[in-house]
Amino acid sequence: TYIRLGRGGEENLLTKDSIKNRLPKKINIIRNGEDVLFISCGSILKEASLATDILSSDFKCGLINIHSLKPLDIDSILSIICAYKFVVTIEEHSVIGGLGSAIAEIIAQSSFNVQQLIIGVPDTITTQIGKRDYLLKQHGMDASSIAKRVKSLIVNWKKLVMKKALIIGGGIAGCAAAHQLTLQGGWDISLVEKGANIGAGNY
Repeated sequence: TYIRLGRGGEENLLTKDSIKNRLPKKINIIRNGEDVLFISCGSILKEASLATDILSSDFKCGLINIHSLKPLDIDSILSIICAYKFVVTIEEHSVIGGLGSAIAEIIAQSSFNVQQLIIGVPDTITTQIGKRDYLLKQHGMDASSIAKRVKSLIVNWKKLVMKKALIIGGGIAGCAAAHQLTLQGGWDISLVEKGANIGAGNY
């Protein structure tokens, strides 16, 4: 049995409600979402939770706690990942051979089109020393840095996959076409109208 503990004094992040249905070897769902799924474990879970709060105005974020890394609850993870476009793993561990790598293997062997961001300790030799909060910030693992990295991931992804549409003429037909493409999603739309108003002067 391997138990990893912090230095002491870490905040208790799990309430009675969040752990009442927790079972051995099963994931612990802390928050449901639709856009971005955060997967974390250990004391870094606090930064993950704060990052979801920062992003809440733009994205609906889910958060699960992997309190049992081995065996990993693969079936439950797959059943949740399939509902998201983006998965972010956060761990106080090397980005190699940890939680992020395990989730990446699960995604790679599935048929899901999911973009993953692995946040952890970079695979480099560091000469920095300091308190935990300082080191987290230096490695881009504090809540604010995590939120920025997630936003950057989504913005860059949209640039790659979004189709572009240039609609000439802002009359009723042009506005209707732009509206339909917006409803479909996945379109970067530019509407060009030489007049002062669009929609035949109704807007």
